[in-house]
Amino acid sequence: MSPQELSDISEKWKIIKDLFREYYRKRPLKLPQDLELREIAIQVFDSPTYIRHKAFQTPDQLYKFIYLKIPRHIYYSSAKYSNPAAPSMDEKGWLGSDLVFDIDADHIPGCRQVHIYVCKDCKYSSSYKISKCPNCNSNNIEIIDLSLDDLCIDLAKNQVGLLIHALDVELGFSNFSIYFSGHRGFHIHVPLEEELAKLSSDERREIVDYLKGVGLSRDLILFSSKSRTRKATPALPRISNGGWRTRVSRIMLSKDLKKELEMYIKNMDILPSYKDMKRYLKDLNEALEQGKIYLDEKVTIDTSRLIRIPGSLNGKAGLIVIEVNDIESFRFNQELSPFNEIMMRVRYETSIPQVKILGMSIGPRHRGDYEVLPGAIAIWLALKDICTVLGITR
Repeated sequence: MSPQELSDISEKWKIIKDLFREYYRKRPLKLPQDLELREIAIQVFDSPTYIRHKAFQTPDQLYKFIYLKIPRHIYYSSAKYSNPAAPSMDEKGWLGSDLVFDIDADHIPGCRQVHIYVCKDCKYSSSYKISKCPNCNSNNIEIIDLSLDDLCIDLAKNQVGLLIHALDVELGFSNFSIYFSGHRGFHIHVPLEEELAKLSSDERREIVDYLKGVGLSRDLILFSSKSRTRKATPALPRISNGGWRTRVSRIMLSKDLKKELEMYIKNMDILPSYKDMKRYLKDLNEALEQGKIYLDEKVTIDTSRLIRIPGSLNGKAGLIVIEVNDIESFRFNQELSPFNEIMMRVRYETSIPQVKILGMSIGPRHRGDYEVLPGAIAIWLALKDICTVLGITR
């Protein structure tokens, strides 16, 4: 890359970098108490590569590094190491890893995203899928996730609800934290100590397979065994059964059921009618599908995974990786940005259709158009290379 190209890139990001620097001066990060055992990694604005294998003894040292580099993304390892700054995994000295789950809205059936297809050579854009640019014949086409359907975050919130209940009630993990990822999903951190922290990738995959219902069938749900001397007998799932049978029961209780069937599922001493039991069986397959948790399994099974530091900014959208204490009350809007109270003047670098971003409808807009936008929207678009921020108006 030429000196002029590097200068152009630096100028393009100058305003946003200054805003990120000022944000981090408030020292917003929620750092682990064992920071000195974690690897730190960042990606800066001026390069697509990661700066890895960093370690810091104190938060002050880390913040000095942040002020110097101004990260677009900043991560710490889910793993704890005796020597986290070592350049190879073998040298780091693995001590164990926390359990981390990633729920991305775009992985959930029913989530609809607005994509645009942009030629990286001439900036032609299309709302329809293209493999070759009709303007310059280039094959250098980039797919940009422009916005999420309003339903997507609700679907992700429902998945988080299923997951935290399964972790607590079904698997016995009562200590966990929920974080909005700063873009389109949620992370769940489960701190592990001693032997549990040393679960292998294969053992972690078994947890994922259980949560996702891999290999689960209706027959397995319907049959239970009371003892070693008795054969498995068919029984409709009830709330007290545990495991997937409890999960299915909770889903069934959310439906419009007759009183007798509801009382049966709640483990009361009552036998529903044959008609009601047939209704339960009919709805069981749907309940099994609704109980499956759509996880990014690569995140959970990787014992050296890098995860976003809570309190940091997601460089794909400019939103805060914020802790969520009540998933039901979480709202996906401009208040998730630390820049929502300023206005910015932008120039569009590519055309976009009419879309809704963080609750605000904008567009259609054409390449070369100028507009003043709320900071949260302007930075969302700028980080996706849709526009350039020219200045702050107030």
